[in-house]
Amino acid sequence: EHKITCSSSTLNRYIRMDDQLNSLFNKKKVQKFYERFETKPGVQAQFDLKEKVKIIYETGEVMRVNVATLTLGFSRYNVREIVLDTKYDTIVNFLASAFETIGGVPEELVIDNIKCLVDKPRSKDKDAILNVKFEAFLSDYNLKCKPCMPYRPETKGKTETQNKKPSQLENYNGTYVDLLDVHDKLKIINAEDNRGISQATNLPRIFLLNKEKGEFSNLPPRRI
Repeated sequence: EHKITCSSSTLNRYIRMDDQLNSLFNKKKVQKFYERFETKPGVQAQFDLKEKVKIIYETGEVMRVNVATLTLGFSRYNVREIVLDTKYDTIVNFLASAFETIGGVPEELVIDNIKCLVDKPRSKDKDAILNVKFEAFLSDYNLKCKPCMPYRPETKGKTETQNKKPSQLENYNGTYVDLLDVHDKLKIINAEDNRGISQATNLPRIFLLNKEKGEFSNLPPRRI
């Protein structure tokens, strides 16, 4: 276009030597820094869903499963379960079961904009509109909900980081007999993770859970 007669390598070198020109061609993404936000014991839990994990049985049959994860903000303790769909009842049943597992209810729950829980996502100027049934669930558990901004996974950084663990299920593909076998393997992976040292706290998650338990609110009555 500009009748440049030098070789492309010479042109590339010329551009790299000129900061102003080079900035126009610099396609590398700059890694953003996000300050880690720590919460006190019993304050926050984060929920996320790892969808469509590929499972292969001994027979060669392929199945996709979802793994729901609840991560406690202080201890980084994780509760994980396989869920076969993302319907409202399925997700709420997981949350109720997870709260029973940890022995109480934190003050607030951070979620993404999963359709079964959020009717209209949060925007810069407006709060999210939650599913009416989910609002009733939150009321029963005396729980505040904080939906994330869309396309802001760093807001749920603690559980997003832990979402890599369910991918370990794929390491055992070809050895599974049935879905119960997959469930048992996830229990082993999760137990090992909770006994392990958290990079954020330098302590085992299960050790900090014991400290956090005393700060949870009570579970709702059995009838609920």
